[in-house]
Amino acid sequence: MTVRRPEEGTADESVYFAANSDSRTAVSGTLTRIRRYRECMRTSGRAEKMRRNWLAWQGFGPRGDADASRVQAGGEQGEIMNVTVNHFASLVNQACVLITGTKPAVKAVPTSSDFDSLAQAQFADALNDACERDLQTPEKEAQAALTMILMSEVCLLQDWDARVGADEMPDENERVIKQGDVRVYCLTPYEYAYDSDSQDTQSHRWIAWRRRVNKWELAADYPQHKDRLQSASLRRDVASDSTSGADAFELRRRDQARVDSHTDEVYVWELRHLPTSACINGRILRFVDEDCVLYDSLAPQSSTPPMDDEATTPTGPVDVGYPYQDAQGGASLMAVISAPEYLPGVIDGHTPFFDLLSLQEGVDLSASIFFSAINSGGMQNLYVPRGANITAEKLTGALNVIEFDGVTVPVAQSNVSINPAVAEFAQMCVTWMRQRVSLNDVVVGEPSKGMPAQAMALLRAQAVEFHSRLQAAYERMVESNRTNVLKLYQLFAKTERVAIITGKGSAWAAKSFSKASIGKVSRYAVESVNPVTKTLAGRVAFAQPLLDTGRITSEQYLRICQTGRDEPIYDFVRNNQARIQREKEMLMRGVGLPPMQVGPDGAPVLDSSGLPLFADDGAEHIRPLITDTHWLDIPEELAVLATPEVRENPAVVKAVSELVHYRLALWRQMDPAVIMLLGGTPAPPPAAPLGMMPGIGAGVPAMGQAQGSGGDGRPPGPHPERQPGLPKPPPNPITGQQDQQTSVAPSMPQAA
Repeated sequence: MTVRRPEEGTADESVYFAANSDSRTAVSGTLTRIRRYRECMRTSGRAEKMRRNWLAWQGFGPRGDADASRVQAGGEQGEIMNVTVNHFASLVNQACVLITGTKPAVKAVPTSSDFDSLAQAQFADALNDACERDLQTPEKEAQAALTMILMSEVCLLQDWDARVGADEMPDENERVIKQGDVRVYCLTPYEYAYDSDSQDTQSHRWIAWRRRVNKWELAADYPQHKDRLQSASLRRDVASDSTSGADAFELRRRDQARVDSHTDEVYVWELRHLPTSACINGRILRFVDEDCVLYDSLAPQSSTPPMDDEATTPTGPVDVGYPYQDAQGGASLMAVISAPEYLPGVIDGHTPFFDLLSLQEGVDLSASIFFSAINSGGMQNLYVPRGANITAEKLTGALNVIEFDGVTVPVAQSNVSINPAVAEFAQMCVTWMRQRVSLNDVVVGEPSKGMPAQAMALLRAQAVEFHSRLQAAYERMVESNRTNVLKLYQLFAKTERVAIITGKGSAWAAKSFSKASIGKVSRYAVESVNPVTKTLAGRVAFAQPLLDTGRITSEQYLRICQTGRDEPIYDFVRNNQARIQREKEMLMRGVGLPPMQVGPDGAPVLDSSGLPLFADDGAEHIRPLITDTHWLDIPEELAVLATPEVRENPAVVKAVSELVHYRLALWRQMDPAVIMLLGGTPAPPPAAPLGMMPGIGAGVPAMGQAQGSGGDGRPPGPHPERQPGLPKPPPNPITGQQDQQTSVAPSMPQAA
């Protein structure tokens, strides 16, 4: 096999490969860096360890020459039984379940606290649930977690596939334009490459990755490359480091014949480079090989037909720059690279399961000794003297009378003899494997008989603590994956699309959305929550006290028991907080109560309870209801006047003051039973008769009109000309003189 070194090729190293205007030279530079990345993995031994882990997990043994599904005969005469006990796979799966068993709590984070942002964040939460069903993001993330544990690293890559979705319109070539949708790829380290000399994972400026695409579809879309595409094959990957076609960076089915030249699939590589000082506009480059470039974002005069999200003009594709960049200039590779842990000093991922392969071979060796011994001597042998006239046919069956010649009685001998050290060695190998990855007997479901519950809880807590870094890596991967999916919708969902989301009352509803519907959501965040609250039993235990105290109804409790969803309990709290936030935003703009209805005599029209009736002028106003949570609304509305800048706006001060006084009047007339059901407190007693409140009672200017005669900025309310004074003190009983002290403060002694 002739090996081609990474430095060979046609790449022009005098110019940065991503900034080279020649597409063919840029592809050559990309391939050089892919081979350099693979050479680094090969020389460090990571590539071989990944393959051995991958084979052992499938039951083919660390060397790939075994098969856990059957017993294989070996040796010169078939006297050795080769057996594989796949304990390695059980530990890998147990660690994966330990990490992914608890579903992360994903929450949309709005860009600000205004009403529109909060409403869009609430919709983004529902959209995330829809993506879990449509895009199967939890399954992709669980697959990525397994790959990360097994192969030390994984890449979750997000892509916008413009060839799926509902039909939009035909283009000038009568091809139907689709809406497009997000697609998530779970890539092994064999399927992508980056600069392995970077300082850390945050320093990645480019990533190259490959995917399998039907070559006949590509030939139809790119007729100028038809012959090249039809002759392409998965066997001849352009990034292969050998000219013979044998590629060590391929994960193939065991014993798969090399007949990939007849497959309909072909590898399409894609380079994503962020906008940097070395590559100003960034770059997207898709190719099959150096002579078959499908798209280059830096080639505006190319006649290559568009692919995916590329923009076109009648003369050809236009330079759209880097497509994964928002209006604020933030660019992303739309790829999440995660590892259980990183080696100090380098960015190579590492997994402790690499260390289990030698112990797995020890387990297989012990099992093979047991099977070989049983196979060779498991059945008893009968020692018979010569001339005893006993044949094997006479020993078949039971209750037979066996006659023999001679006086020596035949003797049955047991031939199976296994050294007890073999069984002890096998058990020690299993124990060492569990200790290396901190998966004790309790975690794997084999607790010792009679072990107290406190000890079991301690052992499980130790296992969770050991895998805390893996758990944190998984949560960061989930958070970044959901955020990238959201950003792709914000960038490319230009037309209205329909998503089946969970609406009010947990009812399913089809709701249309576009990028404007989620433009004020910055990202998704994974909240650290108690794992018990994410289980059905934990939520039921949480809901039981609420049912006992009357905080939830029996229907809500049954819904939690049946579905495990407790979101309906918080619907009122969430919606009420959104209403308060929206009213605060209106107050900040000086929008308050509507104008009052005025009778023929010019006096305000009151209802039977003495509250004013408002007129409908068609403008935007705040219309409180008697059933509002006034004990929550009033402090929030008064908080609007907490900043000095707002107090200088007379319209805002007037709107807040009138609204607070009116809410106090509604609060005092509220049914105490309703207050108790809403969890509120009784209203404070009035400081003045109800008729003396602003806008309520005859002779008082209506709400919305000027209060007072001097425009002194005093808050609305009664302003008597004379304030009540203190009562007149009684005369001095000794002197009979009237005390002239008018203050209730005690007299201070005078200095001598």
